[in-house]
Amino acid sequence: MAHAEDIYLFTHAVLQQAAYQLSPPSIRARLHAIAIELLGALPEPPAPDLALHARLAQEGVTQFDDRLLKLERYWVERAGDAAEATYRPQDAIRFFQRLVEIQPAGSTAQVAALCRIVDLFMQQDRAADALPIAGQAVQLAARIDDPRLQATAYAALGAACRDGVRNAESGEHFERAVELFRQGGDNKGLAKALLGYAGSLWTQGELEPAMHAITEACEIAEGVDDVKVRSGAWMNRLGIVLQAQQFEQAEAALDKLNEVLDGNPDPALNMRHHAFRGYALDVLKRPAEARAEYQRTMELAGEIGNKAEIARCQTNLASLDAAEKRFAQARERHVAAERVARELGDLRIAAYACAGQSAIDEHLGDYNSALERSYAAIRIAEKLRMDVILPEWQIQAGLLHAELGDIGTARDTLTRFSSERHPVLEAARLSALAVIESRTGDPEEARRFAARAQDLWPGDAQVNDPLPKQWVERSRALLA
Repeated sequence: MAHAEDIYLFTHAVLQQAAYQLSPPSIRARLHAIAIELLGALPEPPAPDLALHARLAQEGVTQFDDRLLKLERYWVERAGDAAEATYRPQDAIRFFQRLVEIQPAGSTAQVAALCRIVDLFMQQDRAADALPIAGQAVQLAARIDDPRLQATAYAALGAACRDGVRNAESGEHFERAVELFRQGGDNKGLAKALLGYAGSLWTQGELEPAMHAITEACEIAEGVDDVKVRSGAWMNRLGIVLQAQQFEQAEAALDKLNEVLDGNPDPALNMRHHAFRGYALDVLKRPAEARAEYQRTMELAGEIGNKAEIARCQTNLASLDAAEKRFAQARERHVAAERVARELGDLRIAAYACAGQSAIDEHLGDYNSALERSYAAIRIAEKLRMDVILPEWQIQAGLLHAELGDIGTARDTLTRFSSERHPVLEAARLSALAVIESRTGDPEEARRFAARAQDLWPGDAQVNDPLPKQWVERSRALLA
């Protein structure tokens, strides 16, 4: 009986579709118009279905019907909003792409839709897809006398440019957006532009101006009824104060972030919250809590399909594994993260994964492999202008050259680079130069290097990295 029912239902569906296709376009248009009336009367009208019926109805009319076009615009936008609200970014992008097609060319509404698409791409770390759309939005907005719209477009372009390669350019676009939002008196837009500007300065290592920008962003965001803006401001503040090693302020920022996001249902926002908490707890030397936060971040990233965040968490978890001497698991995580990051075109994550592999190889005594992986990270860092971390990776490479007996390259590298923010590496750098000078140059200069290294060294018990320890021990012997 069930089989007969299936045959009947299938036959009915085929005949129904055939009848629809054989109907004159005007009849089909009328059917879609009736569907719009019926669906629109529901308590919760299905926006995607209504948008589709409005589009199909237009195809059947013999004369242009502006009412149907306006209906499609309205319901396509509602469908995009609903898709974003229910964490379906790909569907949301598809709806807003359709909205761009049906809005008047060069209109305010078209620019706004383009900016929405940029935002959705950036939520998924898809800067390469976002960049050309953001550029188009800025070009169109420049022809419209609307400072707020122009500011929104510049902010979108600033976000799309923050891919590691264009950090300085990103800062310029955000700075322009800040100026325009100030003119328009839009506090919500101003707070968003300021936190983006602070983020660009932060990635360039300009901590003092970044701190000024993010402080203003947090102050303005307090008066904005938008949890994404408020949490985004405090997340950026947390990252900046951690890099500045202002740990008491970091604890306060963590507490504020928990307060802002308490009970928030948005998995994308919660993913970022847990990611920032993990990073903060990692820096604050609370590894068990950091691990739990990274694992929760990966779960949420998996739910919304954010592969880049999963790769980023893999590198962070690998560092925790390595600290616990689980080197095989740590290297496996770094290799997987590098592969995914390169597939996605996210070279920043790939650089950290390469550096992580180098550190593990160094721990295991495979200095040739460590050096090869170190230079893989350095090449990316130079390309992306990762000026904050690059000196540390160069020093690590210099120490490896010295360990392998390549004294000329080691001396050149260790002389050209220094790291005031990393006393362990700086002590190791000075120690290696001390040993090199003692063998090939001025013994007194060697002792001066060694003495400076000992002043910086925090103590053997506080350092896990074997290579810096080895060089500090060797230089210590010069002072005996």
